Amino acid sequence: KPRITLLNAKPEFVRQEAQVIAQAGLPGAVTIATNMAGRGTDIILGGNPEGLTKLALMRLLYGRLLRASERRTLPSVPLSQLDPYDTDDFAALTRIPHATPDHPHAGLPRPLHEVLSTAILISFAAVQQQQQQQQDQQDEQQG
Repeated sequence: KPRITLLNAKPEFVRQEAQVIAQAGLPGAVTIATNMAGRGTDIILGGNPEGLTKLALMRLLYGRLLRASERRTLPSVPLSQLDPYDTDDFAALTRIPHATPDHPHAGLPRPLHEVLSTAILISFAAVQQQQQQQQDQQDEQQG
């Protein structure tokens, strides 16, 4: 089933525009663009790697650091390859395979795998630090 998106390049939609453009060239994506005259916007077949990486990082990292009520504002990234990275299990994160010359479809390309894994590991530490600070504040209030 194709994913159909309407891109209307009006000033009030500028924040969503980059997200739509990054995903426009993905397989199964149908993007209808209006008001694009003179914008100089290229849609890359297969998706824009830089834009998709930014969206993936937003979804994976901000999702860990935001309150549940704020998470609904995060963009969806229709890439099943990112699903294994959406975990709170440190051990599972270290077992995610990456693509190699011998196994090019084993996972994400190694550079992207390393960046995502590192960023998620940093988010683990940030969440733990935040939890520790909350515990310290509670201890202070009680004592």
